[in-house]
Amino acid sequence: MKPRSIMRIDLRPTARERFTKVPDKFGMTQVAVTSRLMEWIAGQPDGVQALVLGLPSNNLNCDAATEYLKQVARS
Repeated sequence: MKPRSIMRIDLRPTARERFTKVPDKFGMTQVAVTSRLMEWIAGQPDGVQALVLGLPSNNLNCDAATEYLKQVARS
């Protein structure tokens, strides 16, 4: 197994409250959920990353990213 890193995240109280429900809902640990989210976003194209992170769309094809996310949501 490859070495892993432990990271800390800072959440607002409301986000923390909502986040803690996710692992319980799916029977996972908070670490497992966070790891999967980070792996997913790191593997996405720049436009999708920018769209998910709410960043300005400078030189990124956010229309394509929006369509991609809509397709993912439908499947």
